[in-house]
Amino acid sequence: MIDLFKGLGAKYFAAAVFSIVIMNSSSVYGADSNDDKKCDDALTEAASPASDENAVAAESKTAATPKGKASKAKKTSVPSAASSAYARLLKERGEDAMEAWTLEDFFSENPDENIALAHPFTIANAAEKAYAMLNHVPAVKAKDPMYGLKDVMVYPVVTGHPLGGGRMVVGNEEAVDALVNFLGSLARGDRSGKAFGFPGPAGTGKTELLYVIDNVEKNLAKTEPQFKQFSYRWKNLNEIPILQHMFKFDRTTGKPISKWIDPDMPRSPFTLLRQDMKEELADSLIPKIRRKWGMTISKGWLKAEPKSRAIIRAILQHKYPEIAQGLMNENDLTREEYISAISEFMVIVPKSTVQNKVEPQIIRAQGEDPNFEALFARPNLMRQAFYSGGEMGDLAVDYSGQVFQQDGGLLMLDELYRNPESLLNILLEVKQNRMVQTDYGDPVEVDIVPIWNSNDEKTPEVQKY
Repeated sequence: MIDLFKGLGAKYFAAAVFSIVIMNSSSVYGADSNDDKKCDDALTEAASPASDENAVAAESKTAATPKGKASKAKKTSVPSAASSAYARLLKERGEDAMEAWTLEDFFSENPDENIALAHPFTIANAAEKAYAMLNHVPAVKAKDPMYGLKDVMVYPVVTGHPLGGGRMVVGNEEAVDALVNFLGSLARGDRSGKAFGFPGPAGTGKTELLYVIDNVEKNLAKTEPQFKQFSYRWKNLNEIPILQHMFKFDRTTGKPISKWIDPDMPRSPFTLLRQDMKEELADSLIPKIRRKWGMTISKGWLKAEPKSRAIIRAILQHKYPEIAQGLMNENDLTREEYISAISEFMVIVPKSTVQNKVEPQIIRAQGEDPNFEALFARPNLMRQAFYSGGEMGDLAVDYSGQVFQQDGGLLMLDELYRNPESLLNILLEVKQNRMVQTDYGDPVEVDIVPIWNSNDEKTPEVQKY
């Protein structure tokens, strides 16, 4: 555990951990509509094609998009910095830009046509992504802006930068630097701590920092290819008999109302690959990502979300009945056989297409009767009769709570120690081990960086942890 008492020294926090308040909303750049427009204009300019290669990419996106879908392709297509090689790839495949990448592209030897090398966030874990974003604009050493008495590290993206939507955290440079160093230790694979604590009084920027980072994530994904994130959508699963109970059907036509099913946790398509493939690719691609992008990445994230694991099993058993009969297992399949089977029922899409989160998930202190289903998971009563228990049991659970929706990012546990003990025990397991135990199955490992805060740094629980 790292907290700000230990990380920054007791003397600095003799009166309070955050002794300088953050600017209020009326003073923050980007708080009014005119300033919002300035930020949007700046981002639009940064995202505009600035070279012949980008112009080719933009032209190919339009050419590859079916009539009537131009606006959709423009919204969800590759970033402006896409290479001409990728532009040619789109044109050759003749597909909607949203569907241009495939699982096979993780194996491409061409750096311009390998999705992980073009967009390394498809492999990175939450800590690696956060550390890269906060350091996208290099930190500078300066005298503290309040008193000018000591040197501090200032991170521009959290001090009113357009990437942060103009929001800022000021006067707590040492605290921000401590958080960045903690994220860096996780990104490097060090075991220096499990969670980060922000004890201190209200109104000093503890939760504001999370909003700034959330804005940085969204805006970098629009302008820089290395920060663009992808997920996936399942399609036509109704063709698999065992999965038909997941759909609602039109009574008139007998067809499913929608052919799409989105993952509960919008993880990378990389997680859909077989374990041996992921491990082999990670060993090969991570050093290349470091060299190409200068990104601090050590482990990445390999695990598929629970419902997608069950869907993969159903697909493979459908395509290869020998697996369902126990005569072979998925490891007996060649790479081509495995990828072909999975790819038939999924497409790769920008993460924003399937992500329900509209703002940072801050888990507020709950009352004496917490809503566990809103926080974690709930049973899907319609599916329970068909999938309860067994290897398909996860299909009967909706992992749609606040904690799971923040998978792949930072999770703020606000006023952690003011929660009732029944909830506190679960949140401590999340904080310490990244594991969520629900009432509906096995514990689920989540890709998050837990950050907790407390307004009263003198409570026994804060001093203990």
